[in-house]
Amino acid sequence: MYIVAIGLGLPFFEKPFWLRVAAGAALVGAYVFYVWRTSQDPRGEHEAEEELNPLRLQPNLTTPYMRGVVVQLIVSLAAIVGGAQLFVREVSSLSELFGISPLVLSLIIAPLATELPEKFNSVLWVRQRKDTLAMRNISGAMVFQSCIPVTVGLWFTPWALTEAAIASAVIAIAAGLLLQVFLRTGNVLTGRELSSLGIFYAAFIVYIVCFYQGPVPVAH
Repeated sequence: MYIVAIGLGLPFFEKPFWLRVAAGAALVGAYVFYVWRTSQDPRGEHEAEEELNPLRLQPNLTTPYMRGVVVQLIVSLAAIVGGAQLFVREVSSLSELFGISPLVLSLIIAPLATELPEKFNSVLWVRQRKDTLAMRNISGAMVFQSCIPVTVGLWFTPWALTEAAIASAVIAIAAGLLLQVFLRTGNVLTGRELSSLGIFYAAFIVYIVCFYQGPVPVAH
């Protein structure tokens, strides 16, 4: 699904406009199908059924009140957003202080700041031997980011992608295809197989640093 969504987002739909609208509608439909298909998959249900830890704001209650859940959710989201912004701002200051290239910063530090909190959840689940939940957390984020924001771009912007953005999409498709090969040839993903996908990210950085001369896409 991720590979298909990335492919639909490539700049094949500059005109006519109705074709971009159709591509965006297909992406929304693909995301809805992914959510439905995942919800029907019984794998990982036993991992999600384990007893949850007490709510931080109501540690003495077995069943917390909904208002406490909502407040803790809002506080957690605010902490994630604020922490990411603070991280990027402070590291940017350090890059200027030590003369580190802003190019390297925008490619590595900014994406880490926005994705690290979410990926940390997957790390915690892996430590608890809840591999299915960990992978669904990552794959769900990937499918959402490749479907919904791209749909907004196709419908409401000129959707003029830079050379670097196209290169990143092509590399992401290549990495996704390799991941499919791993999944087709075995029932489990080994740490070595997952780590090998980092080669594609390293290749993208090498391409940007050594060959690309235009503006660099930055994750906000």
